Amino acid sequence: MENVRVLVLAAGRSTRIKDPVTKMLHEIGEKKILKRVLSNIKEAGLTNVKLVLGHQRELIMKEFPEYSFIIQSEQLGTGHAVMCSIAQNTMCGDDLGSLRLIGHTLVLFGDKPLLKPNTIKEFVESHIKSGRVLTCSTVIHPVPENYSEGYGTVVRMDGRIVALRKTEDTMECDGGMYIFETEWLWLNIKKLEVHEINGKKEYYLPDMIEIAIKQGHIINDYMIKDYKEATGINTPEQKAEAESYLDEGN
Repeated sequence: MENVRVLVLAAGRSTRIKDPVTKMLHEIGEKKILKRVLSNIKEAGLTNVKLVLGHQRELIMKEFPEYSFIIQSEQLGTGHAVMCSIAQNTMCGDDLGSLRLIGHTLVLFGDKPLLKPNTIKEFVESHIKSGRVLTCSTVIHPVPENYSEGYGTVVRMDGRIVALRKTEDTMECDGGMYIFETEWLWLNIKKLEVHEINGKKEYYLPDMIEIAIKQGHIINDYMIKDYKEATGINTPEQKAEAESYLDEGN
């Protein structure tokens, strides 16, 4: 998978974890959350990995000196994190004008430590085989109103994904993995529109789906088989939940 670049988003402030130390350096199963994510990526056969950092980035840099970093000084959402990778020209080279934007860009979250290496590998392979500009992951969750708090639910039309939004009457949720044709991503990421909620401005990466749809593209999707793998850690309760899944062997 040499033509796949990986961005791991790990810049958030971790306010809901209720601890002064970033959740990326908390442990589950006697291994730091971010370390577990990075180990799973490596086992999936992906080696071109960069971390997008913001809050307490010095601590994370010290913990993972073998990785390259992209700095998101302001935490303005997942879409903004990817914008930063382009603005800093750190993914493909130094001169954006002369870059050959080949291959694919996989975006993962640093707080989703239970995604198994084979799941990540299958997701990437599904995207490459599809030939689409964008593949998103989905998951059927038994309690979608809880899980989708930090993500979205899937909107389909005629069986095809057309958006990731907060909707009701569906158990299909955003699985938290995205992969793009790199050239298409770089040419279109700045088309994201800002969302302003309670005075906070953010750019949401899932909105790239609707940009692609407007251009006439069909979105490829991959369903994560076990909803427990898609668990994200934002609160002490979710951390305990992830620990319990590890104890079960997931």
